[in-house]
Amino acid sequence: KEVISRSPYAAILDHVIPVTSAFVGVQRNVPIPSSSFTSGESYDQILISRRSKYRTGTRFTRRGTDGTGAVANYAETEQICLILNNTNPCSNSRGVLKEVYSHVQTRGSIPLHWSSPADVKAYRPRVFIGVDPVLQARGLRDHLLSELWWYSSSIGLKNSFLSKSKLTKDSGKDEVKVAMVNLIDKHGDQGRLGSTFDSVLSAVLEVYGKSYPKHKSKCGKSSESNTHPDL
Repeated sequence: KEVISRSPYAAILDHVIPVTSAFVGVQRNVPIPSSSFTSGESYDQILISRRSKYRTGTRFTRRGTDGTGAVANYAETEQICLILNNTNPCSNSRGVLKEVYSHVQTRGSIPLHWSSPADVKAYRPRVFIGVDPVLQARGLRDHLLSELWWYSSSIGLKNSFLSKSKLTKDSGKDEVKVAMVNLIDKHGDQGRLGSTFDSVLSAVLEVYGKSYPKHKSKCGKSSESNTHPDL
């Protein structure tokens, strides 16, 4: 009777050991230089980085996104800072928690359908990009909506993810913003991949986003497009 009343997940934990591919680092009691605003303050720093269990694989054997929007080599890193107020700097006791700050950053393969098969004869394997524009747009759309699902508390955005519908006026009330940084080369095969990503992103934002003045491309040039401020 006791087992039945418990959560099924709790019952599973009696028989399996949960594991994760991650790193956790803690740095305690780091002093903050004194100023007119900070006197006798220090902070604890926590760094958590974990890899996704979806679309796993080595670098050259797994690239891009799958049919659900999950991308290869995806990792989430969060830095948490706990600001402590030490009322008595001479004491070895822990300070009182004053403020908490958190910054989350994710990284992963470019969210398009593409591949780069390893070749022992080539130092830089060729990049093959999918030619179906609808499939590319759906993969990128699902990836963006998934990011908003996990890192937004907006009910409107979560509903947009579930229904794969356009983002409405009420979807972005929380002012959630996702900044995407393109770190690949600007020439050769990677240049083609970056240009394809820019084109597909503009198309996705035009269909699923709201009117917004400018979208800055990877080349640093601004172009007119219908983009969503929350994306």
